[in-house]
Amino acid sequence: MPRTRAALLVPTLGLASVLLLSGCMPSVSDIVEDATGVSVDETGATIETDEGTVEVSTNAEVPADFPAELPQPDGQLVGVITTPGSWNLTYEGVEADAVDQMIATIAGSGYELVTDGTTADGRMASYQNDQWVVTVIWDGAEGGSKALIYGVTTR
Repeated sequence: MPRTRAALLVPTLGLASVLLLSGCMPSVSDIVEDATGVSVDETGATIETDEGTVEVSTNAEVPADFPAELPQPDGQLVGVITTPGSWNLTYEGVEADAVDQMIATIAGSGYELVTDGTTADGRMASYQNDQWVVTVIWDGAEGGSKALIYGVTTR
């Protein structure tokens, strides 16, 4: 992806995500589509690039092409971003023991540890095998939404 296109893609995804989550889509979707070429509706945004399609969705379903051998956490799926060979799933309401179980399942499935760190309020772990790089980032701060970002990328 050329640098200028990549530089525009990140802010566009951010804008689309904010608009999706704020419920402002019907009033601004036409403006966003006209200005950026991004296809936007009430369930998400689609961006066509030379390398493939980037989708941002508030549709609470794990994509059909997500690697089936990887575990899914207990919690509510609230956002999905996909690109060719890459998935970023965002969950809320994920408890620490569910995160620990997910990570244990990944580690026990032959994935090699890349990094694993724990704080009083969260955890970040990354594992890889010959096919995937899997990253789990969890925020368990008191009073927060217990958000989990689950990223999988082709290696």
